Amino acid sequence: MGESQGLSALLQKKRADIITRWAGILVDSYPSGAHEFLSNKKNRFANPVGYTIAKEIAAMVDGLINRQDIDSFSSSLDKIMRIRTVQDFKPSEALAFVYQLKGVIRECLDESLSDAEVRAGLEELDAFTDALGLLAFDIYVGCKEQLYQLRVDEVKRNTYMLVKRAKMLVEGPEGDQGSRNLV
Repeated sequence: MGESQGLSALLQKKRADIITRWAGILVDSYPSGAHEFLSNKKNRFANPVGYTIAKEIAAMVDGLINRQDIDSFSSSLDKIMRIRTVQDFKPSEALAFVYQLKGVIRECLDESLSDAEVRAGLEELDAFTDALGLLAFDIYVGCKEQLYQLRVDEVKRNTYMLVKRAKMLVEGPEGDQGSRNLV
């Protein structure tokens, strides 16, 4: 990501505001009861989801400010997407927060948007955010695949146990063919 040093300095000045607004958007996507819990609790043990959201959003904003490459965002996105994957969100809802970063940055830099250098940097940042969204999508799909595989494995185990029990009923407790119980 090669945006201007001027934009990086502006983002650094607005860091706390960007983090608060972006995390707020993510938390606002939850139902009202969960929203209040997630936004009020930052203790890692009392509220691991709220803690993870706050921590990883801050890490990603720092990555944007420091102009890190896209791969350095994988870990933070993975932690957030694992949470979003197991919850009752449509894929578009689970991923929307990534793209909403564009609006958050524009709101925070409102007074600086008339500067041509800042606008040029924002175009690069928009492209980077789009790439971040694609990375989040890949992670989301990978997490969904893992969930579905776990479900398939569970069904296989349950089916195996049912077949094993049925066979025990038919053959008897010790495999005695003479004492067959008809099912």
